Amino acid sequence: MARDITDRKQAEAERLALMQKLEHALARTKRMTGRLPVCTSCKRVRDDRGFWHEVMDFIADHSDAKPVPALCESCAERTGASGPLSTNA
Repeated sequence: MARDITDRKQAEAERLALMQKLEHALARTKRMTGRLPVCTSCKRVRDDRGFWHEVMDFIADHSDAKPVPALCESCAERTGASGPLSTNA
């Protein structure tokens, strides 16, 4: 009987440790869902409180992604920019 209680206590401790690990992982998870209003002119993003933010700031605040400045090929050609089109961080 003492062995049974020890096994149960150990199983309960393992279950609690797993739950804490899962709760921690869930807390770190940031996910955007639903509609995301983006200004067609300046490309700012409107949050759920109605405030407008720079897209790079919004992404950094609402995800684990790290926005990195870059130029697509079309913009590089249009502006005459030279050098690397994107930076890897």
